[in-house]
Amino acid sequence: MIKNIKLAIGFGVLFWLIIFVVMSILIFTSAIKDNQYLLSIFNWLVDGGAAYFLARFYFKRTPGTFRDGIILGIFWLAISSVLDMAITIPLFIKNHLSKLFNIQVGYVDAAGYFFSNWLLWVGFLVIVVATAVAAYLMSEKSAGMPPTSARPPRPAT
Repeated sequence: MIKNIKLAIGFGVLFWLIIFVVMSILIFTSAIKDNQYLLSIFNWLVDGGAAYFLARFYFKRTPGTFRDGIILGIFWLAISSVLDMAITIPLFIKNHLSKLFNIQVGYVDAAGYFFSNWLLWVGFLVIVVATAVAAYLMSEKSAGMPPTSARPPRPAT
């Protein structure tokens, strides 16, 4: 459950901005811009890192469970998708496809192309996992429990 909607929306928009800026820099300036798989790996790393650290800040202010982390990740995906539909698709994807195929591409076709890419969906999974892990680790920390790896083993019975 989202306990602080304003904070969740703010961090969701900040999350999208981080991804947008970092990926724009990579796409427009780097040598890997033509390698879709390598670019996707960088995208997954940025997705996971940004989602994890922003989720830690969120759950530091608003403690939650693993389930809350999954819900927050899905909520951020919804925010990101809305912003992608409003900004990324009409301003970048549509123009890119029109130049690539030398025809006028409509918004619906561009959105279909954008959201049908399996590499994007792997990134979505990375985001949800990162927010869930951050929530889980922060809930253990706030409960005063050492992380699972630091706990002594149970005695054999």
